[in-house]
Amino acid sequence: MPKLTHVITLILMCVILLILAAPDIRAQDQDSSPDAIEITDELNDEDIIEIESSSIWNLIAQAGPIRYPIYGIFIAGIFLISYRTYELYNDQQLESELQQTSFQHLSLNEISSKIANQSDYLLSRIMAKLLNVFQTNRNADYLHDEISNYNSIQQLNFNTFKNRIDFLSDTAGALGLLGTVWGMFFVFSSGTLEREVILVGMGYALMSTLLGLVVSIALNFCSTFTEGYFSRHLENVTTKADELRFRLIELSENPVQAGGKTFTSVVTNNNTKRSNETDAKVGKPEIKPAAVQETERVIEKVNEPEKITLISKIEPIKAGDNIRNIKIQLLGTLGKPVPSAGLEVVVEGKGEINKNQGKATIKTGSDGIAIFDWATDEKIGEKRILIRCADSKYNQVKTLVKTEVVPAEPENMKLINNHQAGLTGNKLEKPVTIIVTDKYDNPVEGVKVLMKVTMGDGRFENGKRETVTKTDTK
Repeated sequence: MPKLTHVITLILMCVILLILAAPDIRAQDQDSSPDAIEITDELNDEDIIEIESSSIWNLIAQAGPIRYPIYGIFIAGIFLISYRTYELYNDQQLESELQQTSFQHLSLNEISSKIANQSDYLLSRIMAKLLNVFQTNRNADYLHDEISNYNSIQQLNFNTFKNRIDFLSDTAGALGLLGTVWGMFFVFSSGTLEREVILVGMGYALMSTLLGLVVSIALNFCSTFTEGYFSRHLENVTTKADELRFRLIELSENPVQAGGKTFTSVVTNNNTKRSNETDAKVGKPEIKPAAVQETERVIEKVNEPEKITLISKIEPIKAGDNIRNIKIQLLGTLGKPVPSAGLEVVVEGKGEINKNQGKATIKTGSDGIAIFDWATDEKIGEKRILIRCADSKYNQVKTLVKTEVVPAEPENMKLINNHQAGLTGNKLEKPVTIIVTDKYDNPVEGVKVLMKVTMGDGRFENGKRETVTKTDTK
């Protein structure tokens, strides 16, 4: 609906023209049925003005013609929000298969076949894009940027939707204010102090404002709910796409499994590169000029990056803790350290490297050693980072660093199946379950829990009034 703003503006102008062209609100209200205001036939010092408010519609009717465009705005806003929510829900249902797929042990062909069989939705589109980029140049360096760009595009698309809802919400409030101004103008322009005239004008002013504010608040609430739903959905999509990105990085280490070929190069006497795949005839050895042989001997002495070695010992850490001063060393083809070389550290999933989200670039010192800090997320389980040469020429020089995040100290306790009723002498229908978690809501294993009967004559399975048990992994 790209022209929704123009349609709403046109409706608003028509409503204003309708109000200005109306002959007399007072006459219309007096000729109408007694649903709004009833006035006694004979007025005296004890005049009684009865306001019929038997239903909400009678009250809203006091807002006059201004209520109709507000109705229209409310219907349009609810339709847009409902349609957007349905799209998100449908997309979430379609992606369930890919969300449950683990890419950790799949080959490139299996991944391609899996994604090719999917329909068109957010997660399948970003995964197909990552796969196309990887298969085009066999380089996984740009996959992180592809995910970030895709995330930004989807966020911009949703912001367009939200701007439309905000426009409708602001317009509803503005129409309510317009009704207020028109009602007050009607009161003061009448030039009389008759109570029925004042009540009609004030009713028009107050009810139009109330209706406009209610619609505006309702649209803002629904829009905020939809935005939260979208943000959670997009985060799940990004996390799963990041899992595929890391798998493609691992596949780039194995060109045979990834379906690629490995080529080496030599330098000729005119400083151009050619493949060392020989097209020499069988039985005819390749004869190289002396200048080429001398150049190759010089190249053999260059200490090019060959291996990344982890120096620090990585121990399991507690949730919320960081691993500081991780030392790695870059060694070259001559077995010597490679100084002043750039290394890229990429986090699988969520985490920070030197306070940078997702990835960071570090540099080796004169001894080929680089130091960095790794902050994992608070969820328990195996965490991994990939360290590789930042120079695309040596991006196959990489290593994988792993650690295990274990729960922090016990802090919270949840009691499940509490407050049950049962017959005397019989077991409770459901077992009483206690879950011990840390401050990040991770279950803590091996915590001793004392359960004791403090009232009544109950017994545990051991026949005693108290028992001690340990928590499991759940």
